[in-house]
Amino acid sequence: MPETRPRSRATWAFVAVVVLCVLGAGGYVLAAALASGHEPPAPKVGQRAAAHSAVPPTGRDLIVFRSLDRSGGADTYGRLAWAPLTEPGRRTVTPLHCERVYFGSGRGMCLARQDGFPVSYRAIVLDAGLKVTAKLKLGGVPSRTRISPGGRWAAVTTFASGHSYAVTGAFSTQTIIIDLHTGRSLGNLEKAFTVRRDGNGLDKPDINIWGVSFAADDDTFYATIGTGRHTYLWKGSIKHRSGQVIHQNVECPSLSPDGTRIAYKKRVGEQGIWHFTVLDLATMKETPLAESRPLDDQIEWLDHDHVLYGSGEEVWTMPADGSGTPRRYLAAANSPAVVRPRTHPAAPE
Repeated sequence: MPETRPRSRATWAFVAVVVLCVLGAGGYVLAAALASGHEPPAPKVGQRAAAHSAVPPTGRDLIVFRSLDRSGGADTYGRLAWAPLTEPGRRTVTPLHCERVYFGSGRGMCLARQDGFPVSYRAIVLDAGLKVTAKLKLGGVPSRTRISPGGRWAAVTTFASGHSYAVTGAFSTQTIIIDLHTGRSLGNLEKAFTVRRDGNGLDKPDINIWGVSFAADDDTFYATIGTGRHTYLWKGSIKHRSGQVIHQNVECPSLSPDGTRIAYKKRVGEQGIWHFTVLDLATMKETPLAESRPLDDQIEWLDHDHVLYGSGEEVWTMPADGSGTPRRYLAAANSPAVVRPRTHPAAPE
């Protein structure tokens, strides 16, 4: 039986490879389990997302954002964080993991990924003390979120298909408005609201709505309507469940604090790259801003004269009148929200 020994060696070699693969897979699973242990589960409704020491203070101007600080691994990356508006480098990172964040009027929104398969996402509604007041299941990958100045409404946009706004018509979005008093959604705006253009209903199967921004009256809002490879600025009313197209070539609008201007992305040139622009709502005059990079973000207003926006893993600022030069405002961060005392009441006990 001269072939027995070589065949036995081959068999044992095969067994050894299998064992090593199993052990390697087991080690990978164990490592993944240990890594995931750094990320506590999202708190339930009624529970606080952070200790009192990590709660944003009241009565101060703050910047709330998503921390992209990798120095502490899972403990500092992807977390809701805040800092004094004039000292953005002095950040406090909370335990709440978010894909997109917003804060204002004593309310917070954290769009968070949920564990399990298939991957799913939730909108976590917070009060000023980071207590969870509601959770809603989302129909896709989080993209944008905003809260109305009066604290009554929140808007959330998700990608139902596709993951980029680069080519209009190559993605599908779902945008909902949430009643923060009840924690309930008003439904997908494409189906629950009437879209009008030139006084007539715009009933097309390829309509997408995204990037909501609210006015101070807690009724009026602005959003992007995309259809037929074109985009439009849509002015809507929550009370009337309808809105009218008022301008073209507008994406991800953001209303200024005084309600007179819209900052947004405008497609320019034959290649259709984005350029940040400000629209005067009274005159419809457009002012290109100083940023030359074709960035994809929904602008946030730092104050009446300056805006904030994301570039890679940094937040930048520039004047809103087209002058000046962009400068970095905050490193290792995105999804900024400016919080001021008049829209940030004391946290409930």
